Amino acid sequence: MPLPSLSSSSSSPDAHYPSLGLPSDSSFFPSATDLWSAPYSLPALCLLHALSSPSSPYYTYTRYLRSLDSRHLPLLWPAPLQSLLQQSSASDLYALLDGLEEDAEFLQAEPPSPSSPPPDPELFAWAVAVARDRAQVLSSPAGDSCLALLPPLDLIEHSDSAPPLKCSHPLLGQSTIKVPSASSGRLELNLSPLSPWSCLVAHGFVPPSFSEGPPQADLSFALSDDDLFADDKRFVLETAEHPPEESFQLVECEQRGLPRDLMRFLRLKVLAQQDAFLLEPIFAETVWEQLMEPVSERNERDVLELLVEVCGQHLEAFRGADALHDEVQKEFPAPSPHATGVELCREMRERETVVLEAAVRVASRELEALKVKQYYQERRLQMLNLDSPWERNGEGVMGGGGRKQGGELDF
Repeated sequence: MPLPSLSSSSSSPDAHYPSLGLPSDSSFFPSATDLWSAPYSLPALCLLHALSSPSSPYYTYTRYLRSLDSRHLPLLWPAPLQSLLQQSSASDLYALLDGLEEDAEFLQAEPPSPSSPPPDPELFAWAVAVARDRAQVLSSPAGDSCLALLPPLDLIEHSDSAPPLKCSHPLLGQSTIKVPSASSGRLELNLSPLSPWSCLVAHGFVPPSFSEGPPQADLSFALSDDDLFADDKRFVLETAEHPPEESFQLVECEQRGLPRDLMRFLRLKVLAQQDAFLLEPIFAETVWEQLMEPVSERNERDVLELLVEVCGQHLEAFRGADALHDEVQKEFPAPSPHATGVELCREMRERETVVLEAAVRVASRELEALKVKQYYQERRLQMLNLDSPWERNGEGVMGGGGRKQGGELDF
């Protein structure tokens, strides 16, 4: 079927186009949401189903996608180049690849649909890579959202400077999507919310503006399963509607400082021993906010030392990638389709090195200033007005100095 074209006239009305991968399609693939590759797994499985069904209205579209050269997408890179990227960023490419492998094994044991055979692992990896590259976030007036493939949006350009393109759908169960008409003469997809690594992994390139702006790197941390207080910490995160594993963006640490949300998560992660009283139910509603500030000198030291250690591990991996670079470059020389990927890895590594070295310097300075920080106990005493020196009044009762008398103390 011919692909519909998107009008770039500012006077044209909003148009409705078909989509592939709405939640209504999940009835055909009930296991899609249980896969590691979710939420991209549903549009990927829909893509494979259409590709194997000549009667599908999307058959021509999926055959067209299959005919394209997708070797620029890192999920489909050869193993040596993927290894180079793994060692060139603080983000974890191997976690995505491991998830894809587990999903493929699961789908071989439990086919996604009674009417569809188990997908070939390599074909499934291709479909997920295409979904990550091309699927768009759709939102409804009710606030629901999903990812879906919109064939007409494959005809427009990517940009990191255009106004964001918002696609909406009246109901998640409907199969048509409303695409806003262009007001600037052409439609472009805005990539600015993505980090350089995310943009590279999803789309296979890094827009020039990322190189012109300040370097940035993403660090991921998760609660430890063998933590004595793991259940209590998960409860805190669930109450605050946060996942047990999060990624945090580092940028210009020497100017902006270490991200406060990163420090809060790490304070919870390493919370132990005498500070564990904050995990008691009585503090359940306030502990997440309390963690925005230092808890204790020991806790703060553990946080900063962990951060220095993790950054150091990534920097060591970057040095190993420098040694690997020439070897991979010889394997994929220009004009090989993967030669550009080798250079993108080098640029990613160099820019993240700047970020992580700055984070180490800031964390090291913070370690030297531990004695002058105010911790939870001091803040609590100050809040209760118990931080001033005791004075003896005329009746021999300890008090004064604007403090409560002993019988009025809030213990």
